[in-house]
Amino acid sequence: MRKAQGELIEKELVAQDARACGAAVTSLMHTWPARLAPELAVMTDQHEIKQLLSSEVNNLIDLMESKIKEV
Repeated sequence: MRKAQGELIEKELVAQDARACGAAVTSLMHTWPARLAPELAVMTDQHEIKQLLSSEVNNLIDLMESKIKEV
């Protein structure tokens, strides 16, 4: 009855969505070293480094939120 009322989701659908979200996060994180290394190599200001890294983490969080909203 709960399934008919739209209260339950198929386990496999949830697993597929979780895998897709995980794959997107993993893919983005794998780009960090190649993208960020050149910028970080020339930076000397701790505050600028923190801002760059925080920006990348925030982008990751935004990606996760958008993937979760798609579910």
